[in-house]
Amino acid sequence: MNTIDQYLGKVTPTQRKELQRIREIIKKAVPEAEESISYEMPTFKYHGKQLFLFAAYKNHMSIFGNVEDIANKLKGYKLSGRGTLQFTEDNPLPESIILELVNLRRMQIDSE
Repeated sequence: MNTIDQYLGKVTPTQRKELQRIREIIKKAVPEAEESISYEMPTFKYHGKQLFLFAAYKNHMSIFGNVEDIANKLKGYKLSGRGTLQFTEDNPLPESIILELVNLRRMQIDSE
């Protein structure tokens, strides 16, 4: 699997719709971010560093990153391990949360 489109072609239609929505939010927020596959997951890179990763699993979807930085805003979602947030089609992530996570990570990369 070499592209995000190939990855999305292998998930359920409802997961595809949700992950495509997240993808579009990220592309709009950081148009210069590059799409790739890393750790077998859709990934956005910014200045060569990982900006945002997401994936679909049997019973949930996950995003990976600095979710602990905004943990107080994530009531109703499952934090699993360091930097992993799980959600479902029935309880999708609000655009505001996705944007906050992307912008936090972008600022971190810019300050490195």
